[in-house]
Amino acid sequence: MFATKTKYWDQRNGNKDAELSALSAIATTTDRVPLQQELELIQTQIVARHGIRYPTGENICKIELLLRRLKPFEKLLPTWMQNFTLPYNLSVEGELAEAGKRELRELSARSLARKGHERPQMYSKNKYRVAHTYVTRTRDSAIAFASAFFANVDDVEYVKYPQNKDVLLRFFDQCARYQREVKTNQTAQEQRYAFQRSSVMTKNAQMLKKSLGLKNEKIIFSAEDIKSVQSACAFDIALYHHEQHWCALLSETFVHSLDYLDDIEQFYWTGGGYKINYEMSAVLLREIVTTMEAKAQRR
Repeated sequence: MFATKTKYWDQRNGNKDAELSALSAIATTTDRVPLQQELELIQTQIVARHGIRYPTGENICKIELLLRRLKPFEKLLPTWMQNFTLPYNLSVEGELAEAGKRELRELSARSLARKGHERPQMYSKNKYRVAHTYVTRTRDSAIAFASAFFANVDDVEYVKYPQNKDVLLRFFDQCARYQREVKTNQTAQEQRYAFQRSSVMTKNAQMLKKSLGLKNEKIIFSAEDIKSVQSACAFDIALYHHEQHWCALLSETFVHSLDYLDDIEQFYWTGGGYKINYEMSAVLLREIVTTMEAKAQRR
């Protein structure tokens, strides 16, 4: 459900309330897996998404639009929503949050531990390459990761792939076929639109009215309104560990149906819905495999 808002650490136990341990304690015994004696690790490649970010401008505007629609009913709303303002604004749209920086540092610590290192490594541009896209939050994520991975962090050189020529990390921007067949194709998301018009989403709208104390009011919630509540909940948890506000408006059934809606959307945007979605990523995969093979042959 939470997409880029989901935290990097193991979610399977569902313990969202637990505070993260200190960096020195992150490398648990399960992380310290000894290498098989007959094998030698000669190269590691990590392709990671940016850490937890603040909502994009579009996210923020949609949530604020919903709040404005609710303003005339303010006295009927849950207490916390009366005179409510978002804890973030457009000044931080899309930026890497402190929670994101921390999770990247912790990912770095786990990476060190899995390679058998007990302390940060010395950076050398002949040995390490740290690259990121033109998007600021990816550079900030790279810096956060490097701050825990390297002992001489001030010496780290960061490679920025230019906006209009990034065929490795933002191959979807450079693939004309993807842009034509998927991104700008008005029919690419027909299944998502159909589900948004379904009885399931109608029930969700009714459920939201009841949760807000507006069951008898003449207000109709659209699929975008419902998704805005989901988004606000996701950011509440990811950024602030809050479950008692937006998330309290959602039932388990509500969440599961929106999770399904997200799955449909991503299946056609980036998943197996269209062959080009995975075919275009072969450029990055080829780069990784070629680099690893070249390193092995030089040994």
